[in-house]
Amino acid sequence: MGESQSLSTSERRRRFLISCAALIALLLLLYILRAPILSAIGHFIVIDDDLVSADIIVVLNGGLRCRPARAAELYGAGYAPQIVIARDRGRLEHEMGLYPNESDVAAEMLRRMGVPDDAIAVIELKPGVASTYDEANVIRRHVRQHDLDRVIVVTSSYHTRRARWVFRRVLADTPVTLMVSSAPDPLYDPSDWWHSESGLRSVVDEYTKLGYYIYRYRINPH
Repeated sequence: MGESQSLSTSERRRRFLISCAALIALLLLLYILRAPILSAIGHFIVIDDDLVSADIIVVLNGGLRCRPARAAELYGAGYAPQIVIARDRGRLEHEMGLYPNESDVAAEMLRRMGVPDDAIAVIELKPGVASTYDEANVIRRHVRQHDLDRVIVVTSSYHTRRARWVFRRVLADTPVTLMVSSAPDPLYDPSDWWHSESGLRSVVDEYTKLGYYIYRYRINPH
């Protein structure tokens, strides 16, 4: 009995040491491959579709350092005759007149980038949009009202996968061909995002929101 117990203890110790060695080897491998793994995580959330001419270019709210410029670039290249913005709901500081609404700033930036005023449409549905999901529903209503066939959505690079997922879900009952164009954000590099606070925040936020959107809107997108 004592010999059996001794062998059992010895076997458990051996398996424990093997498990520890395997764990150390795995951690070492992950450390060696950390850069390509983290880079793949950063690139996964970036989508940039091949573009053809469309009826409208939709520029999503936020990302003023890159989104309006990309929309203006596509307009100037003749991809669509109109740029559409779903007006942001705004916050208390906007209502108090301390800061302008982001949608109004985006529209003014487009004008200063050479887009004529009659080629910019700011759609305002009370109380305004507060999320990518809200924006997709405003655009759904717009394309149905105007019988549009092709839409280009412009947003920050790190936001493109979630934006495309949301818009595809919301526009699923329309005949619209959806294309998403990535606006490179100078503060986000998918190849080394973990080296900066802004990159880290972008990736963590996007994966969190993507998971929430898939959970929240997987059944009924409207």
